[in-house]
Amino acid sequence: MPLSLSTPLKTVVQIVMPVFGGTDGRTIIGSNPVGTGFIYASTRRLLQGSREDLDGGKFSLWLVTCRHVVTEAQMSSNLELAIRLNRADRLEVEPISLDDIIAPSGPYGPGIGWYLHPYADVAVMRIRADLIDRENISIQVFVSDSVTIDKNQAIDSNIGEGEPVFLIGFPSGWRPGRRDYPIVRDGILAQIEGWKNDDHKTLLIDGSAFPGNSGGPVLLKNYTWKHDGEWVNTPALIGVVSARTAAPGIAGGIETGDLVVVEPVDAIEEAIAYALQLDFGRPDEIHRDDR
Repeated sequence: MPLSLSTPLKTVVQIVMPVFGGTDGRTIIGSNPVGTGFIYASTRRLLQGSREDLDGGKFSLWLVTCRHVVTEAQMSSNLELAIRLNRADRLEVEPISLDDIIAPSGPYGPGIGWYLHPYADVAVMRIRADLIDRENISIQVFVSDSVTIDKNQAIDSNIGEGEPVFLIGFPSGWRPGRRDYPIVRDGILAQIEGWKNDDHKTLLIDGSAFPGNSGGPVLLKNYTWKHDGEWVNTPALIGVVSARTAAPGIAGGIETGDLVVVEPVDAIEEAIAYALQLDFGRPDEIHRDDR
């Protein structure tokens, strides 16, 4: 798996509820979509490194989606979620059980796959880079501290309202085919100063999101940063699609707006720190916050 400038479309996977069949009743024969996820490489990792991690243990590898995607699926069914992945050696996309790529729990771990952020709408699962390589899965990753923007970087780079962004995911109306082709929609940062000033915990973008977009990445379209000693301009991950804004309608119903709530990259790193603390007794800490 190349650790290079990410091709954003190739980081995204569809989160699905598997449909089982076959003679044993345990073969995945289909799937129903529930959301979007993406692959994220964090510099938070096991102290000793691990063959399950990326690039010789320099990064830990995670599947990221929304907390509500996981919890709503768990409430509606006792089945585990799966992901649809394109494989480099096959023409047809296929659902893959998360049991096939999940990294083993640590000595203190609760033995669960998904780790839910205590208050943000973010869920993460640690996955094995060696299995993804062995299964010849065609995927790339967002690498933390390079093609990602946290709050400090947003402040230092003077990122503000009006900056162009785009969302990647599998919204309702997405057209399935032999391989998965995610949908890209554009927008602008509508409110970021409140987050930068610690008054808000999320960002707002002016754009359209639909059921199925939840858990997908939001990228700043043009971000200038230093790579191998040279300044480059690339898209960069700034957060995760969480929800559309909603308000009471005139006739008593609910009206949805064209503002999308985005959980920032910081929440992804907090969820990963929380997971490693639970699994391995790491000193990483996460504090509850009033929302």
